Amino acid sequence: MLSSEQARKLDQLLNLYRRRVYSGQEFSQRLGHIARPDNVAEVVLRIPTEFADSAKSAAEAYQPVKAVGYWRSLPKYRRTAEYDSFPDPRALVCPAWRVEDRPFLIGYLRAGLVYARWRGFSYCRLECGIDHGLMGTRCFTDGKWVWPEGLAHYVEAHQVRLPDEFVEEMKHYGWQVPAREAWPTYNAQGHPDYDFWIAWGNRQAAWT
Repeated sequence: MLSSEQARKLDQLLNLYRRRVYSGQEFSQRLGHIARPDNVAEVVLRIPTEFADSAKSAAEAYQPVKAVGYWRSLPKYRRTAEYDSFPDPRALVCPAWRVEDRPFLIGYLRAGLVYARWRGFSYCRLECGIDHGLMGTRCFTDGKWVWPEGLAHYVEAHQVRLPDEFVEEMKHYGWQVPAREAWPTYNAQGHPDYDFWIAWGNRQAAWT
């Protein structure tokens, strides 16, 4: 079933297509950001019939990935409230956290495959003075998780801790990003699932 957010995005997409802002090819591509195995039947009912196969193919190709390491914006950079629910890395600084594992963890974070590329640079929320260009413009994935390119900086320079579920999977893989035949990408399926990351961040805030 379509969530309210998915339904809103589908309505917006249909409107742009009908206004000829998007071509048929662009419409098909963007369906991949919405169509999922649990909602594809409803999507097919709401779109022009010639795009039904595209929606079904997108749903079949969907590989669910969970977000980790995305931070709320600092006030001076804040443009919208969209990411205000993300954790604040300043509340997660923990110098004693996984000291022995940390070098391997940092190497894993830097070895991810590219999930998305963006036009603007990120920045350090702890305002340590690192050049924005070193924080990167990409998001990485290991096929199950997605994280921003600059996440390694937070762990290495600021000893920011991450969910144990994420780290234990890295360890399970021997600290090597696993080989996969197909990789999820933003162009294929849009934003990763932020629910786990937001819920984890809220728990940490409640305990501090």
